Order: sequence, then C-alpha cells, then structure tokens
Amino acid sequence: MDKIILTGNYRNCKIGNTISISSDRGKSVGYTGKSNTKLAPKWSFLEKWHDNIGKVDETENNRFYIQEYWDKVLKQLDPEEILMNLPNRSILLCFEENNQFCHRHLVAFWLELFIGIKTYEVKTDEQTKMATIIDRPEYLKDELEKVIKKNYNMSGFNSIRAAYLFHQADKLEQIFEEQANIWLKECGSIPSKGSSPCDIMTEAAGLRIEADEEEAKYNKLLKLKRS
Repeated sequence: MDKIILTGNYRNCKIGNTISISSDRGKSVGYTGKSNTKLAPKWSFLEKWHDNIGKVDETENNRFYIQEYWDKVLKQLDPEEILMNLPNRSILLCFEENNQFCHRHLVAFWLELFIGIKTYEVKTDEQTKMATIIDRPEYLKDELEKVIKKNYNMSGFNSIRAAYLFHQADKLEQIFEEQANIWLKECGSIPSKGSSPCDIMTEAAGLRIEADEEEAKYNKLLKLKRS
C-alpha cells in the first residue's frame, strides 16, 4: 500500500486534507470540515475513562479505553474499507496534544498493524503549506497489539497483518463456493477461462502467500528486537 495516513490535533493542523474523528466532529473548537464518525469513540466508555482520570491509575485507565475502543469500534470495522475511503495523506483530527493519549493514535496503529501502511503525527504550517512529523506515544502500538492478539483469531500467526490476510483468503474461498454452486446449477460446470469463480481462488491463494511472507517478516523483526 502506497497510501500514507496522518494524524494531528485541531490546533496544530489548520490546513490539509483534514478529517475529524472526534465524537462531536470538532464543533466545540469551531471545526467545520469533513468528519468520519465511524472512528469516533462511544460516549459510554469515553465518559467513564474521562471520569476515572486522577482516580484510577493512568496506565490501567488507558488500557480500559483501548480494550473498549477495540471492542466497540475497531472490531466492528474493516480496516481495508476504512482506508479505501480515506484520501491519501488524510489528517485524522482530535483534541489532545501530540504526545497525549488519544484514539487517533490507536486508529493509526490499527491501520499499521492490519494493513501495513505508514502513519505519522504531524503539525502543518499555514504559510509554507508543509506538514512536519512530530512525536507521538509510540508505546500505544504495543498496547493495542496486545489487546488485538487477545481478542482476534490469530489462526496460529504472530503477525496481525498475516492473520488478517489469511482471513481475507477464507472469505474469498467462501465466495468461491457460493458462486461455484450457482455455476454448477445454471451451467453444469465451472468455466476455466475468463471471469469466473476460479479467479477468486487465484486471488485467495495470493493472499495466503502474502500472509506467509508477512509472518516471516514479522518474526524476523521480532527476533532482532529480542537479540
């Protein structure tokens, strides 16, 4: 994937292809641009997380949020579909400062883990029209990865990306079976040339090969980190 997704806050990013992913669509700070409410947190856990600030250990409270955001939001979405509907270099906006805990970072790391794209936190300059990469809480990627691996069918893989590709191949094979049955009923056979269910199986096989490649790459990086 060549697409790059950016994140930022309303104060730092006044220009660019901005998309609010806040629950209020940025109205409280006067934002009037595009929004994507599918990625917004649910008030049920957002309110509880906010009320727990200063009362509950910060790490524990943030882990609660990550778990809830996965269960109530991310798990319900197809990362490929979300990415497909985001223009290249979209800037996903929320309120928090760049190094603060925020769900926009979770969205970015979710896309990295499942799709393998690059994401960056940025600050834009209205005069130069340029975006500068700035710091973000990188540790949240590990926290999100732990939550996903506990709640997602990894099918024996260590890499989330590999597991996702494997499941996409499964879905294609199910489609093949459905279409093959239709061909058999209507034509008595499955065509071997042109557009046919066989093309679906070819695509599924390609996804399984890609899954194995992603797993090998992930395990190699994991080994390097541990050495």
